Amino acid sequence: MLDFFKRIFGSEPEPSGPIVLDAPIASTGAMDSLYSVELEPGKHIPSVYVEARSDPRQVLKHFRFPVEPQAAIFITGGASRMSEEDKRLTRELFEQSIAPFAQSHNITVIDGATKSGVIEMMATARLKGKYTFPLVGIVPHKRVTYAGKVGHMDDTHELCPGHSHFVFVTGDDYGAESEMIVNMAHVLAGGERDKAGRELAAIGIVVNGGSITRQEAFMATSKYIDIPLIVMEGSGRFADELASAVRTGETSQALIRSIIDRGNVQLAATTGGPDEMTRKLEVAYQTDKDQFAR
Repeated sequence: MLDFFKRIFGSEPEPSGPIVLDAPIASTGAMDSLYSVELEPGKHIPSVYVEARSDPRQVLKHFRFPVEPQAAIFITGGASRMSEEDKRLTRELFEQSIAPFAQSHNITVIDGATKSGVIEMMATARLKGKYTFPLVGIVPHKRVTYAGKVGHMDDTHELCPGHSHFVFVTGDDYGAESEMIVNMAHVLAGGERDKAGRELAAIGIVVNGGSITRQEAFMATSKYIDIPLIVMEGSGRFADELASAVRTGETSQALIRSIIDRGNVQLAATTGGPDEMTRKLEVAYQTDKDQFAR
């Protein structure tokens, strides 16, 4: 794997964890166990524990998702080093744009499951709005704690209330979930069935973030996945690195250059407010992805 990155980018990759190469999704991995997690008294959330490289179609089948393609959004990023004002602006985008848009358009949202950063913002927006759209949280099982399960590794997080489903994957480190997150969004939208002419889209929303977000953005723009990205410009860190490269056309980072050259990347400024984000979402879901405005 390192030889691949050295050959393409001239150096080893920054992200940790599995990297999706330009190849179709393989039907590998077996379902381990299907059960429920109780985060609040009497509220049981359907959950499954699988190999990190399991076929997401099998996961969705176990959750009894409809067979027909559905629109999907995956959220990638964090809130590290955000100012309080930046957090407020970002939270507004989730609560007043992304969550209500997902509800009104019956969109499944996929994120990282833990009670932290933008994941918590997304889940909180769903709770506050009393929305019913599916919110699937995906995370390495070793990195979370919940009733009846105590984490035995450093840097573990609580599961975040507000999710409708949890997918726990194998792996020791954060980033092991990346392939499942991106591939699930892809197959939900029918990417494996009708790639050239699908009517329902999958998109990724990039917020802040570091090496794992960088990894997921690279995965999403691979040849066989090809998911358009909306980048929250002004949210900091990787999102702003990518936004700057899109605006100027200049970057010294080969991975970012690859994302821009082969991907479809749009910017939505945090200062633009919910209206601007909603307009970007409307464009993404009302036009063919090849016309996704830059």
